[in-house]
Amino acid sequence: GTFEDHYRFYHEYHQERRNQIVHMVFVPLILWSALIFLREWSLDLVLMVAYAVYYLIIDMKFGILSLPYLSVLLVLARLFYSYVGQSIAIRVAMLCQVVSWLAQFAAHEFFEGRRPALLS
Repeated sequence: GTFEDHYRFYHEYHQERRNQIVHMVFVPLILWSALIFLREWSLDLVLMVAYAVYYLIIDMKFGILSLPYLSVLLVLARLFYSYVGQSIAIRVAMLCQVVSWLAQFAAHEFFEGRRPALLS
């Protein structure tokens, strides 16, 4: 579908401002921590390229605008991984995944009053 189709669907499940804020914080954290998991096998760049291509296909302008964001997430994940080492990086990434998913599910339940699209 088009960018507008994706946005309409996303917006339908994210009407409440507090839920939107939760997602602005925790969705990037989920992606960042996924990059940490993939770093071990140098697949973090593959994920970023896949996201970039997907966004470019959906909408060229949105895809181009997403490139700096995706690049910063990749650089931050790689810097963190190299600074703290694999063992700590993986543990932090696991914690980020758990907390981020729980925060989003809770936000949908308490702020939107409905299940997330992922479970509908």
